[in-house]
Amino acid sequence: NRVLVARIGWMRWYKGPQDGDQKPVGGGSFNDGDTGSEIFTFKEVNGDLYGYVQTPNSEINLSRIDPLIEAESDRLNGVTVIFVATDPNAPPGPDRQKIVGWYLDAAVLRRSAKHPARAEYDYNLQAPAAKAVLVLPHRREHSIKRQSGSIGQANIWYPRDEDGRLRKAKWLRDAITYIDSYAA
Repeated sequence: NRVLVARIGWMRWYKGPQDGDQKPVGGGSFNDGDTGSEIFTFKEVNGDLYGYVQTPNSEINLSRIDPLIEAESDRLNGVTVIFVATDPNAPPGPDRQKIVGWYLDAAVLRRSAKHPARAEYDYNLQAPAAKAVLVLPHRREHSIKRQSGSIGQANIWYPRDEDGRLRKAKWLRDAITYIDSYAA
């Protein structure tokens, strides 16, 4: 399966600034002074969602999701994107990082594009709204531990290493089982 794990800042709704949910909490130093583009990750625009994850070099390495993609391709379709965020209200420890939602059958862009409804923001993940789930804040219970082999310092986790080998990750299989069995 094509999978990408994206760490974003914590919000309740990810539908733009709202009372009590003005901007992402955590998710990197950019969110300390500014508002990250993940603020609109679950805001529907003409039937689609446009998410964002900050990448270390402004690009998503599509071949680390699917090694058979052509090198010149700028878009990879059919990806499950799992969004995780650090719960600011959870006690300190390795279990603070929770699954906050996901896109099924998403398109992942190599480079960011301007959000179709808010040009001052970017997106690099796109999915039909009907194939996405935002987990309600009180139901965000599935942890992705910060440990070796899991999503660590970077905001993005690829299923393949730099040499193209599939990484072994029981936590990822558990996350996919959680998504497959989730009842909204």
